[in-house]
Amino acid sequence: MAHVAFGKVEDYDEEKILSVIEKLFSLTGIDRNFKPGERILLKPNVLAPRKAEMGITTNPQFVSATVKFLRTLGLEVIVSDSPGGAGTKSMFAMKETGIYDAAVNAGAKVVPIEKFGIKTFKSDGGAKIHISKIIYDVDGIVNLPKLKTHSLTLLTLAVKNCYGLVPGFMKTRYHFYYPTPRKFSWLLSEIYERVRDKIRAVILDGIVAMEGNGPSAGDLRKLGLIGISDDCAAIDDALEKLLGLDKPSPVIKELKKRKLVPDYKVSWLNGEETKIHDFAIPSNWKMRLIPSFLGTLANRLIQIYPVVDESLCTGCGECASSCPANAINISSNGLPKFDYKRCIRCLCCHEICPSKAIKLKRTFLTRFV
Repeated sequence: MAHVAFGKVEDYDEEKILSVIEKLFSLTGIDRNFKPGERILLKPNVLAPRKAEMGITTNPQFVSATVKFLRTLGLEVIVSDSPGGAGTKSMFAMKETGIYDAAVNAGAKVVPIEKFGIKTFKSDGGAKIHISKIIYDVDGIVNLPKLKTHSLTLLTLAVKNCYGLVPGFMKTRYHFYYPTPRKFSWLLSEIYERVRDKIRAVILDGIVAMEGNGPSAGDLRKLGLIGISDDCAAIDDALEKLLGLDKPSPVIKELKKRKLVPDYKVSWLNGEETKIHDFAIPSNWKMRLIPSFLGTLANRLIQIYPVVDESLCTGCGECASSCPANAINISSNGLPKFDYKRCIRCLCCHEICPSKAIKLKRTFLTRFV
């Protein structure tokens, strides 16, 4: 049986975080999953090269505390991730977020995921799944997700964080090949099945979460939560229940279909069990649930699509370079122009925009969904 445990901490005070992590590992016994001398990949959420205070990535102090704890177990720790956006180098993103300095100062080595190359797997249906060979360079993985909402998968938690093991531009292309919640959740489950045996522990940063239109343009919400588990699917399922979701996310539905959500127990440190009320989900989510049999007319009349807020746009062009459908061009005035006939509504542009200038616009009927 898997074990999920939660603890509370008020803020990103590194010593407090370290203390709670130590106690949670002691409570669950997950520290027994490691042997001194092992080489462990610490895999944070480094969505984009953004400052820590934006709440988009795993917090640097959280990373530092985790590295220090793993070092007390006698482990060699390396830190790596593949950020979103076409052409964004992992080392640049690590340094911009503050994770590079935090990890190195705590005794870890930060490595570029690009240097390890790609291993290609094939699904039962013949689809090609590309995963970084970094998984073969380590004895195990510690998954370090950030608790956030996500416009495509509803939430981004431990299983979704495994998507960062897909290196480079392929992540963007996958959004083109798997543009719907159901298809993308299938892809995430395929990736997870191929790395799950390597994952020794999950340590979730839920101290400051993101609700609303995440994973980058939502609203920050202080939850003061740290979660750990020895199973990604277990902690994701437990978190969805803790957040009070009416129905399972498409990721959990797919994982349960594959029998990848194990039986698990939930513990709270010092009996501090809490309930999280009114956690805001993405504004486009109900529209995503419209059955496909309603057809083309419903798709035209009930939809959410990206638009640019010209007052916020800096003309950086990241939206255009990250669009898997090549549906965005930069006009002569420096502003993005959307080709909605080509747009697949994956909302990668909304996710990657550094200035939160890509907004979600709803058609009239969508407001009643």
